[in-house]
Amino acid sequence: MQCASALPCKQIICEGSACHGTACLCDRPSPSCAVATLDQLNDAAFTFGLVDLDFDLKCNAWGVTVISGPDYLRKVDPATGQVSSVQGVSNIDMGEVAALQGVNGTFGGSQTEVALTYNCCAGCGCNGIPQGLAYFDQPNNALPIVIPSGTLTAGVGPFKNNYLDNGPAGLTFGLSLSGYVGNVDADGDFHSIDLKTQTKALVAQLPARLYAATPFEGTRVAVALATKEILLLDVQTGTTTPFAVAAADVTGLVRDPFTGHMYISLYGGEIRELSADGVDLGQFAKGQTSGRISLAGDNYLYQLNVAPVAKALIERFPLPATY
Repeated sequence: MQCASALPCKQIICEGSACHGTACLCDRPSPSCAVATLDQLNDAAFTFGLVDLDFDLKCNAWGVTVISGPDYLRKVDPATGQVSSVQGVSNIDMGEVAALQGVNGTFGGSQTEVALTYNCCAGCGCNGIPQGLAYFDQPNNALPIVIPSGTLTAGVGPFKNNYLDNGPAGLTFGLSLSGYVGNVDADGDFHSIDLKTQTKALVAQLPARLYAATPFEGTRVAVALATKEILLLDVQTGTTTPFAVAAADVTGLVRDPFTGHMYISLYGGEIRELSADGVDLGQFAKGQTSGRISLAGDNYLYQLNVAPVAKALIERFPLPATY
């Protein structure tokens, strides 16, 4: 595992066999960028059929849809609030979207990379259409599949919804240009994708279906399983470390790059806060319905109350100002 300082420390110094963090802040830094207004984010042009939401390092909002007909990767420009869309491959549902959150093993930066998943339930009329992980080819304004999925994997959660509880899941970037996704050919498989070379590799076979994933630190990502377990997975070695067990199915998780705490959204809409070592610190917020969560550079946590083939709702909650 790559050595990394414990948040909120931003650097690390090693003297012999002893290491300690430096640049340890007590107050949350000022916002790194500004997101579009909540009204602009909740415009039906962005939220209709929206099933996942993420923000890149420049505060662009990215979402993917499940609607009748072709689906879309959508973006809300933070300066103008304007919505733009890129049509997906064929008539196939989208599942999740992820934007790059950091490079060189740490959170932060200004680079924009976006990936998404294509998926479909067995009875949704899309057998034989390619599924898997796609990335946004920005120069060509296209969404090519770079990890095809060999089977229609499916589960009974976390949303209890046929549109959402199937196909590849647990999409995230590590703190690098590598993307990751699970349930590609079988429940619990976890693959990496190098966007520079468009090559893929199996990282690990986990014991249950993946529900969500997020970068944690260095070479580790946090993964939530159908067993309600949250594990820390080292993407270089494939080894896992137990982190926490949730009280309900995990619909989303993110790590706060300031405090190092983790926020998990649960079936039913509750959002709970976990310490950097997995201790449950209690309820952070309560969304209106089951949803997915994301963090933005404006120092807010956002919850998307997912709504296949309907208008979704985006809520936001301020992150703690001090450690």
